[in-house]
Amino acid sequence: MASGVYKSLPLGPNTTRMVRLFPNKEKHAEIRCELFTYDLTEIEGGKHLYEALSYVWSGDEEGSAEQRKKIIVHGHTVPITVNLHAALVNLRDRQLERVLWIDAICINQENLDEKSRQIPLMRTIYAQADRVIVWLGDAFEHGDTALETIRDLAKKKAMGGKGSDTKRAQSSSEPCLKLLQRKWFRRIWVLQEAGVARSIEIMCGSIQINGSTFLVYLIRGAQFRPRNDSRLRGSLYIGELIDMYRYHMSSTRHDKIYALLGLTADDPNTPGLKPDYNLPWHQVFNTTIQYILSSEGSVETFPNKEMAIIHTKCWILGYIYLDGAIHENNLQMINIVFNDSQDSVVFKAKWGSNWVIQATAESAESGDILCLLGGSSNPCIIRALGDHFAIINIAITPQQVYQNRTLDTGSVHAVDSRQRPPFDITLTWTIPMSDTENEFYLKGPLELTRIAPHYQKKCPDTEKRLNDLRAIVNGIATQIIQQSEHLHVSPLKRLLAQLGGVIPVSEEVVKMATGDTRMAGPAMLKAIFQYPDNILITEEVVKVAAGNNGSLGSEIMEVLFEYQDNLPITEEVVQAVAQNNGASAYETMEMLLKYRDNVPNNGDAFEISRQCASDRRYSESSGTE
Repeated sequence: MASGVYKSLPLGPNTTRMVRLFPNKEKHAEIRCELFTYDLTEIEGGKHLYEALSYVWSGDEEGSAEQRKKIIVHGHTVPITVNLHAALVNLRDRQLERVLWIDAICINQENLDEKSRQIPLMRTIYAQADRVIVWLGDAFEHGDTALETIRDLAKKKAMGGKGSDTKRAQSSSEPCLKLLQRKWFRRIWVLQEAGVARSIEIMCGSIQINGSTFLVYLIRGAQFRPRNDSRLRGSLYIGELIDMYRYHMSSTRHDKIYALLGLTADDPNTPGLKPDYNLPWHQVFNTTIQYILSSEGSVETFPNKEMAIIHTKCWILGYIYLDGAIHENNLQMINIVFNDSQDSVVFKAKWGSNWVIQATAESAESGDILCLLGGSSNPCIIRALGDHFAIINIAITPQQVYQNRTLDTGSVHAVDSRQRPPFDITLTWTIPMSDTENEFYLKGPLELTRIAPHYQKKCPDTEKRLNDLRAIVNGIATQIIQQSEHLHVSPLKRLLAQLGGVIPVSEEVVKMATGDTRMAGPAMLKAIFQYPDNILITEEVVKVAAGNNGSLGSEIMEVLFEYQDNLPITEEVVQAVAQNNGASAYETMEMLLKYRDNVPNNGDAFEISRQCASDRRYSESSGTE
């Protein structure tokens, strides 16, 4: 940018600059404009008359964000992106000047202090604008035709037309789909720019339509908003907003957080939430996490990395079970299976077990863990990933509950005295710059030192971290087996799959699944043996299986043989089968007889035990005692 453009136009509090776009009857004539200062607190005639532009710096058709066009501002040549130049060409009137707010021109992008001061005003700028113009880009790939089709079909529907022109709708489906896949829809600043607007116009090339017919899912409140209403601040806190939109695009890492500040219910004057582009990204990220978690625990962030490593106290509340992936109106329905801790009792009494939460960028899944982190009053959803946990939702508040329960949406404060001591937990929280990074971070078991090699040198107590991880996972696995009222296997299967065999399942958990007499017993055991290499089937486990008196007890034993053919079949195991009064005890004994060579000098025990089992089977079939 030419430094002379801004020197004569200093900015004070609550002031910004506006662009006066000069008219020209020739569409491809050079773009000329000028800047002037504008006080956002002064209103002529009860409303502001400027328009605010919402766009992406580099358009979908551009090969590089570095490509530049030139415009003239106050006689100075100023470079702008190709996409912005195309927007100005289409916005320029033939006869009248147009007053616009455009971030790339109105803010001196080379002055980080000015940028930091202007960012907090952006919510006000877009909320007070006479209208917000959404520029989707030039008319490539028939984008303008797609926009016309959307306008015409919406108009026909509004007039009560039955079924629109089917042939036209079908022929336009591909251009419409491509239009909806443009970068603007994935840009993080859009959430604020369109979300607070009082009136919206959508443009693609030279075609322009009213926003009320378009993007209802994103800007659904705009057409009902009074034009003199600048809106109160949002109802969601910064942690919740980051969870929802962390996969949206931004040109800088800082904007992954700063673009959401105008939407948050947090106090904008909080020191930890004030934009400062002079600070390095990892410091901004660290400060934000410390604010969300009330500064308890420790947070490590690293230069040019999107991942933070958090060490804090953690109280486990239970696990999540999904009865199908239900999403509706940006909400997700989840079922919480609470444990019997004191905190869990408090949360369950207040919010119940069936929650409707705000849908987030990474949806909760069966087997995810609900917990309370040190310093937080609202719960967090975490996921086991190899040798650590990843944060899925750093702070959640149910929007409502279902199944006819009244919701108290007030914050649940941690109880003063907890019955169980907390775990020391290591978590990662990631705000990726791209979907590719998201796929890498959260789509399978990973070792912490692989995804954060810079962390390895700073990790003095790996064994303690793994021991706490092992205790948490085995505790959740135990709870799933004990409390799964409807025999849901998916949470256990998902939980252990995410671990990838890095953390072995304890003998107690294996014994519990082996002794499960319900119909889901074999399935529970198979879920445990997804990664059998780290699981040793002991004599105690086989004895429990031998004594399983459920109708599927023999299937339990069959699963054990499937995963370890040299089971320790001792005389105690055989005796356990002989004493088993279950319906499948005879089948279990027959199975053991196939492997009698594994047990030295046990022929008599086998024969006696088989005879006992056979006699019992005969008694049951004849109805005698």
